[in-house]
Parts: sequence; C-alpha cells; structure tokens
Amino acid sequence: MIAPTATTVSVSSHDGKGAEEAVAGLRTAGGACAGGFGTTMGTDRSEVVEVEEIKAAGGQEAAAWALVSEQEGRKTPHTVVLVRRGSTLASFSCTNLGSLASGREFPLPTAVVDAQAARLG
Repeated sequence: MIAPTATTVSVSSHDGKGAEEAVAGLRTAGGACAGGFGTTMGTDRSEVVEVEEIKAAGGQEAAAWALVSEQEGRKTPHTVVLVRRGSTLASFSCTNLGSLASGREFPLPTAVVDAQAARLG
C-alpha cells in the first residue's frame, strides 16, 4: 500500500523574543494537554486523545508532538513540529494518508523537516 505523508509548512517571523516565547509556550501547552483536549472546526468537533512530545532537531531549537485525534470513534495520528532559527519559526503539520485508514502511527518525515529547516534565515 502506498502511504504518502502530507506535510503543511508555515513560516512566521516574530519581533524580539516572540519566537522563543512561542516555542516555550507550546512546550508548556503540550505538557498540560498530555491527557487530551477538544477541538472544533466549523461544526465538526473532535478530541485529541493523546499528546506525546517526541524528539525533533533543526534550527536553534525544535519541538515536536505525536497526536492522536478521535472523531466518531475513528482515531487519526498526526504530528506537529516547530523549528526556530532566530526570530523565524517554521511549523510542520504532518498526516500520513495510510494512517487515516489504519489509525496506526507513522514515522516523522525528518527529511522534509530537515530540508525546510535548513532554509530558515
């Protein structure tokens, strides 16, 4: 079965220590939300039932989380990665298309994260 990983990349720039504070804030939130949390997109509600910090590298600072969402009894794993270099942040949201069907975890797409993190100025 072909199971490509779709990765959405967002890049932002922050004034002062804003980028460092964003990484610190997300680490704190990730720890506080380890037991899960609810999300709403439009009228669709889902629950993130697992949050686990995982190892990530790149830039001057990196953080990542493996998440499992559940909606209508269906579990979907995905990962979120944040890389900081100076005042610039790159965030990566990754979903494996095979995991959407199987509900099984998938490896972090480190080649994509490393390639994009290397481009941060």
